[in-house]
Formats: sequence, structure tokens, C-alpha cells
Amino acid sequence: METGNAGFNLYVKTAGGQEQINDALISSSNAAGESLVTTAYSYSAAVEGDTFFIEMVSTEGGSESFGPYALGEPAGVPAAVDMEPSVWIPFIVQ
Repeated sequence: METGNAGFNLYVKTAGGQEQINDALISSSNAAGESLVTTAYSYSAAVEGDTFFIEMVSTEGGSESFGPYALGEPAGVPAAVDMEPSVWIPFIVQ
């Protein structure tokens, strides 16, 4: 699920910090950056390292980083989106 996402940058951990892998922004699968569908991406690069980070770039220009992710190790779980209407009733304890 992506909302407000322009695309991604990928980084590998190096002795000096982090090095960006991709030359240009990896564009979101949806031109408007809005999607309620789970989307899978792949990217191939010949780099030295086994620890990676993902930077999500917003359509409004901000960004947020995620990671570290170890090479060959599964991370995260598929998102479950419940589109049913919900009513939330607060529970207040004194």
C-alpha cells in the first residue's frame, strides 16, 4: 500500500556510512503515488555489502528511511488492509 510515495532510494552500509546504490529515484508503481494495492519491487546492483537501507521519498519532497535489512534475510510481513467500515468507541478508565 502506497500513499504519497514518489519513489525509493536504496543504500548499502559501507565502512564510511551509507552509499546510495541507485543513480536515479526508483519511481513508485503508481504515477500519482497513491495505491491501496500491495506492490512488490525489485532492483539489481553489483555492490559490496550485506546490509541495506530503503529511503521512501514523498510526493511532497520529504523522506523516511527504513532498515537495516540483511541480505538474504526475510523482513516484514504482507500488509492486510481491512476496507470494512469501523466504529471505534473509546474506553476510559478513571
